[in-house]
Amino acid sequence: MSPIITIVGRPGVGKSKLFNTLTLKNNALVHNSKRVTKDKKYGYALFQDHSFIVIDTPGLLSKNYDRDIDNLLENQTLSAVKEADLIYFVVDAESGLVASDLYIAEWIRRHNKFCALIINKSDCVKGETFATDFYSLGFKKVFNISAHHKQGITELLSSTVLPLSSASRLKTQVKEQLQNNCNSIIKLGLIGCPN
Repeated sequence: MSPIITIVGRPGVGKSKLFNTLTLKNNALVHNSKRVTKDKKYGYALFQDHSFIVIDTPGLLSKNYDRDIDNLLENQTLSAVKEADLIYFVVDAESGLVASDLYIAEWIRRHNKFCALIINKSDCVKGETFATDFYSLGFKKVFNISAHHKQGITELLSSTVLPLSSASRLKTQVKEQLQNNCNSIIKLGLIGCPN
């Protein structure tokens, strides 16, 4: 089974562009206006003979501007996060760290998933000081990329997809081994009253 990576972040940080870059297709709508993605979108990707599934999600906000719509969008993202083996938390280097990023970082921590922080649009900012604020979010794996110009993508995938694929293959092999062994094991059930 292929590992699943879910892309999460606030509106306008380049989640759909990253999705298109990873899947090598333009299936996710990319536009200058924010909140274009309204539903999760699945795609297949391949990196160095390792296949994986990518899920693009609607942007999350720290404040509910339209409670009904925001709840629906957050539920879409939540269901994608539950499926994920790894989360790509995308932030925007141009706008820097904002309150919604802090909210989303806490939201991700509550769901106890492995996460890599992706600082997108890093090609638009001069110097490396822009990243220091993002390190305060406390994520161990941090990557500077440009989804639009495909910069930093190889390093990102080498550091996340390759280990994830290896773990996924090992998990599948162990599961198959257990299923094969279960066919030759005697199954026993005990029935009785307590004590």
